[in-house]
Amino acid sequence: MEHIDLSGAILAFGIVFWLAGGAKWLAEKTRQLKLENDLKEKELKDS
Repeated sequence: MEHIDLSGAILAFGIVFWLAGGAKWLAEKTRQLKLENDLKEKELKDS
């Protein structure tokens, strides 16, 4: 039985994620989190 190379598996997963549209998903998620954070900051300033 072969030992699975963890760093190789992570790299392979990263490449598959990237090719499957992960970059767009990550950019959208980052944008949403920034919007939520900006709204929370505004609410704190207004109160």
